[in-house]
Amino acid sequence: MDGPDNLLETQAGRSALRVTTTAYTKWINAHFKAAGEEELTDLFNDLRDGSKLMTLIEILTGTKLVREKGKTRNHHMINITTVIDFLQSKEKIDLVGITSSGIADGNQTLTLGLIWKLILRYQVASATTSNAGSGTTGQFKSPKAELLHWTQTQINGYDGVNVTNFHTSWRDGMAFCALIHSHNNQLLDYSSCDPNQPIENLGKAFSVAEDKLGVTRLLEPEDVNVPKPSEEAVLMYVSQLRSSFAEPQKPEPIQEPEPIQEPVSVIEQSPVVEAPPPPVKEPTPPLPSSQKEDTPPPTTPLLDEYNNQYASLNERISARRQLIVSATKRGAPIRGEVQILLHEFRGVRANEDKELIKEVEALGKMATQLRKSGLTSFSPVEDIEELWLAAMNESNEYEGWLLAKLEEPVKPVIPNDVNIPYRLPEVDGALIVQTFSLLIIIGIYLWKKSRE
Repeated sequence: MDGPDNLLETQAGRSALRVTTTAYTKWINAHFKAAGEEELTDLFNDLRDGSKLMTLIEILTGTKLVREKGKTRNHHMINITTVIDFLQSKEKIDLVGITSSGIADGNQTLTLGLIWKLILRYQVASATTSNAGSGTTGQFKSPKAELLHWTQTQINGYDGVNVTNFHTSWRDGMAFCALIHSHNNQLLDYSSCDPNQPIENLGKAFSVAEDKLGVTRLLEPEDVNVPKPSEEAVLMYVSQLRSSFAEPQKPEPIQEPEPIQEPVSVIEQSPVVEAPPPPVKEPTPPLPSSQKEDTPPPTTPLLDEYNNQYASLNERISARRQLIVSATKRGAPIRGEVQILLHEFRGVRANEDKELIKEVEALGKMATQLRKSGLTSFSPVEDIEELWLAAMNESNEYEGWLLAKLEEPVKPVIPNDVNIPYRLPEVDGALIVQTFSLLIIIGIYLWKKSRE
């Protein structure tokens, strides 16, 4: 499963995007409501300043984060960067390709990608680890695979229900009804569920789960009764169902007064089982053919190199942008500091810019090779190119700002209350004597002329 990046720009894709966005928003609001926080109204806009995103992380992790107070884009970016750094360094969540600028811009793909990472860690993985009483969690490569196995175990023996994925297997609502009935057969009359009435089945299951089990209604019947429901939304909902079950149980015997087909009696602890067990129930289960579409593509040395280079560039370019943000936060430097700051920043650019440009270009070439080989499930190089372009523009603006400060004329300021004595300019004494002598000679000459 590729997550939100896999939503296509088609009518079906836009519908899946709407369902996924609504489910994510409801999931966040359920946490906000429980904590007494103001709920989201627009997922993409409400998370742009980083404040509500910080609140969500604090609720999920119990860790208080330091907030940057302010309403400018720089303040928003700092808050989002704090969240991303915390999740990567402290919570060890891989957020390659998710940038603070993308979240601040309200980028739908990046915002959904970030929330999906949170759901996988704090909803899906949490549900599997907290309920893994059988001790078999380590057999599975992912929480999703473990959750699928748990689901198949719970509904084993229910006629007409065959769950092999988290999308098409749930369209008619029978799997939801069977899962709830397996937990407590008093909550729902399974005999009234008809695979030919999917909307009724889905509505019944969602209402019972919400009213009796306290499960947030992330989905509506119309969201699931489509050719291919949103896998992310269905997986979220099933993990919520599992979390709501007090303890993992095997299905209780189904006692129906008027069974639709044959009475089901295979839920007893008898070693004889009428229905075949789910394919993943073996100790080392092979994935059935219907699950192969969910299997991630095999990794390659080139893909590993690409991912490592992508992560390195993302970290280093983000560090450059953070350096500029921190420098501008301090305000205008005094004149004596400008020359030092300019010299230091030009030194940073001289050491890094050429190397970073070469590495970004090399990353683009690797992306081209990966796409030619048929691999597409990797973080887009365009995000790094966009991040680098933004860093270059910000670097040029910061350097120009320092140069402008350096070129500002210095205006000496003389205090009004200071008396400065007037001084005559110093004159050469010999020059004065010569001047007076010449004047005397001229005067005598003129006097004689007047007597003639």
